[in-house]
Amino acid sequence: MGAYFRCRAEGELLEAGDETKHIRWIPVDELRRLMNEDPLQFSDVDRAGIIYYLKAGK
Repeated sequence: MGAYFRCRAEGELLEAGDETKHIRWIPVDELRRLMNEDPLQFSDVDRAGIIYYLKAGK
C-alpha cells in the first residue's frame, strides 16, 4: 500500500528513510514537469497516484 500526501516542509530534510530508495523532496511544479516529460519513469501505481494528486491540487 502506498500513501500520497501534500505537505510543506521546513528544516533539514531526510535523504534516506524506511528503506525507500532515492528519496527526494521536489516542488509540485517539478513533479508536474517530470510527469509531462516522461510518465513512464514512474510505476503504474505511482502514476495513478500522482495524476490524482496533480488534478486535486488545481
